[in-house]
Amino acid sequence: MHPAEFSIFLHRALEARLTRLFELASVEGWQQNPDGLHDVRVASRRVRAVMDLVDSDIYPGFKRHRRRLKALTAALGSVRELDVRLALLDSLKTKDLESIHQAVLEHAQEIMDKGLQRTRRRMEKTLKDLAIPDCAGLLSVPSLPDPFTPGTIADSAKDCLVPRASLALDPLQGLVLQEDPLALHAARVRIKQLRYTVEILTPALGCDSTMALQSLKQLQTVLGDHHDLAELETFLWDLHSQLTMRRRAVLATELLDILGLVAENRRAQFHHFCELAPKISRTTLIGSLDPGISISKDAL
Repeated sequence: MHPAEFSIFLHRALEARLTRLFELASVEGWQQNPDGLHDVRVASRRVRAVMDLVDSDIYPGFKRHRRRLKALTAALGSVRELDVRLALLDSLKTKDLESIHQAVLEHAQEIMDKGLQRTRRRMEKTLKDLAIPDCAGLLSVPSLPDPFTPGTIADSAKDCLVPRASLALDPLQGLVLQEDPLALHAARVRIKQLRYTVEILTPALGCDSTMALQSLKQLQTVLGDHHDLAELETFLWDLHSQLTMRRRAVLATELLDILGLVAENRRAQFHHFCELAPKISRTTLIGSLDPGISISKDAL
């Protein structure tokens, strides 16, 4: 159980982020707007980041609300990721690209767009079933049963931050040894969660988190670009198999050139990650937030 003051601090952070989510989700047509969809998805993640920190037992229906918000993030993510990959395919259409390669890209876009439309229909059905406004139940003032745990807001914030920094950043050095898209994507998720945690806890720590947040966002962006390219590459290999099975030899052969471009870009992002990873660690992150924050063994 958190100290009462820290529980109140986290509840106010939850209120602010839930209110923002409801504001964004009240904009008409946000589901059809890529930017609006992205904003709601990010807002749902920020709410969940606070929910990962609060004492869940003091919130009635906490597990139900968390499942609802997780389903929201997942439904929006399926559409968002396809939007991003369609944009990646479009970005490959350069002036130097031969006509046959332009045709291959357009064919790939057509196939992916059909998948996007199916995914969007599933998303819209999911949104109707989720009843997101019901999450307003989290805004009710929670109960804070005795006995209150002693401690300060700053110490409680540090106790929340340090293990999460360790979870996100300690594995990075091992990931530079060999490119593993699944492991890199998992690292990206943990880093994003850590960034949201730093945003939440900064007022409690009373520090300037600008440098820490910039470092985390830079690393998250590189890993996100790598993930998008790796997923696009998987899609294109599946398309290549389909074209081969259907005896579309010309399209299948020319698609290999596109695959080469995507693989080259993916490797470039991995090399960028390898350059960034040694520059950030649990120690450097905590130190950039506040050199006075000590990292005890009990906190790890």
